[in-house]
Amino acid sequence: MSRFTSYKIVENKLILTENLYWTFEPNRKDSIQVWTFNDFDKKKITVENLENLISYNEDADIEIENNKSQIKVDIFTYFDNQNYEIHCSNYGTEIRPYNIDELNKIILNNENQFEKDEDEIQKYSEFIEKLSGFIENEKTKRERILNKLNETNSESSKKEKSKLKVLKQFENMILNFKQK
Repeated sequence: MSRFTSYKIVENKLILTENLYWTFEPNRKDSIQVWTFNDFDKKKITVENLENLISYNEDADIEIENNKSQIKVDIFTYFDNQNYEIHCSNYGTEIRPYNIDELNKIILNNENQFEKDEDEIQKYSEFIEKLSGFIENEKTKRERILNKLNETNSESSKKEKSKLKVLKQFENMILNFKQK
């Protein structure tokens, strides 16, 4: 199971690049597998199919069927439940480490993901601060209402105490969250 990351068509050859691992490990010498399909049938797999396969970006399985006249390669994708067929006269594979372009792409993707994560953290922090302010205001209101109510066992008093208790629980949850 692996991911296909790029393709190239050179004359009658289809070249597919496959990442064999999900995570980047710089010391692996077998991270990339390059498939070369010779004399592939362009009617069976179109450029649109190849674009979909590359953009899928999830696990895919490969099955190879060797008939007398042709080789049929099936690439199955799970989540979108697609089957991509490649018919060719023969094929070859090469396993190699990452090249410079692939490493640059990994670095760029990691930087972009880091920026997205930072933005999300900032948004959640702002939300938590607003929520904390709201809870503090609501607690103050409930405490004032309780102080104005003379009867401690009245229905209104019980409701306000219950609301205040829930607000304090939320406040404690937020404090615990901030500490982690």
